[in-house]
Amino acid sequence: PLVAMNSAKNKDKAIDIIRGIKSAGATNISAGIFDALEVLGTTQSEGQTRDFIILFTDGEANNGITEADKMVQLYHQRQEDYGLECAVPISAMTIGWYQPTLLCEISRLLGSDGFYWLNSQVDFEADMLLPLTLSEMIQVTDVQIEFETQNGSTIKDGSYAAEFFKSADPTKTCLDYFIHNMPSGIKRNFPLVLQLPAKSEMNEKTLSVKITYFNCH
Repeated sequence: PLVAMNSAKNKDKAIDIIRGIKSAGATNISAGIFDALEVLGTTQSEGQTRDFIILFTDGEANNGITEADKMVQLYHQRQEDYGLECAVPISAMTIGWYQPTLLCEISRLLGSDGFYWLNSQVDFEADMLLPLTLSEMIQVTDVQIEFETQNGSTIKDGSYAAEFFKSADPTKTCLDYFIHNMPSGIKRNFPLVLQLPAKSEMNEKTLSVKITYFNCH
């Protein structure tokens, strides 16, 4: 169950549990992510809260699901199964000397957040709280942007932004984007090039844009 970290007793209990965990040679990142999602999906939160997951590992995934696409697909499916109305973003961070390709993809596809590479030579526990600090600046979450062409117009191949795709198969007439959160003062640009039909009328609509989001305040 979720425990509030606002008392010395609960903090000491969390420290004891962590110290009692035994290390092993396998790194199953997907199991940790789905266990965390299960806790959030099966626990009743008090008051108005915003859930998110901080993922920390000191090694590359070598057990469980190790492909980002499969992990993202199953993650979205389990969010729906738990009835979570808002997406649960993930902030991924690591220490160690390896190429964290999977973690970078998780940060990009499941968090719209930067990937954090922590310095193990210093006291990095405080740095692990950076996502919490940045979350205080978030104004809106679950931003969905839908571009749809009209009256024969099409979107030129390769002219649009590939980041934050909601759908893996964009078409020449429709583009869907999803951003987990938008901090205050941050801007996102989504360029694209429209190709108009040979015959088009003046003042004829060529593109519709629909934007929906959840206001945190």
